[in-house]
Amino acid sequence: YIMDISASMLQGTRLDAAVTELISSLRKLPNFSQFYVLFYSTNFTEPPSQNGWNTARRSTLNRIINEVHRVQAHGGTLPAPAFEKAMELSPLPDVIFFLTDGQIPKTFIDELRTMLPSGKRIVVHAVAFGSGADIDQMKEIAKLTGGQYKSVDLSSGP
Repeated sequence: YIMDISASMLQGTRLDAAVTELISSLRKLPNFSQFYVLFYSTNFTEPPSQNGWNTARRSTLNRIINEVHRVQAHGGTLPAPAFEKAMELSPLPDVIFFLTDGQIPKTFIDELRTMLPSGKRIVVHAVAFGSGADIDQMKEIAKLTGGQYKSVDLSSGP
């Protein structure tokens, strides 16, 4: 999971909606699944207790979920460093859920193209929060990697 915690996520309920979506997704993981969480703004951060891949067991999920609840939005919107970190993981992820308000640099799709490893398909599902999303770029990210694009309606709250 790569989740946007940039200052633009403070608009309306974007951050709350992203946190809710992330936690909902984590809770649906089978207990044998492995997951990794990255937050990004100007740079990337990780949940403090994360030390490599996490296994989706109840105790691990509860610990990570508590840490997700404490994230605070700040800084710019630069997803590339978080994606670079994800591309350095061993093993590489099979799927990345990219949660953002979609206000990302226009150059990001080109940066992502150069980061994707050859010989290993990594699917990126792009999830946008709020009406300011660069929908075309978000759809292009999903299409490039064989993922799906989803827009989360914030009109009814998170």
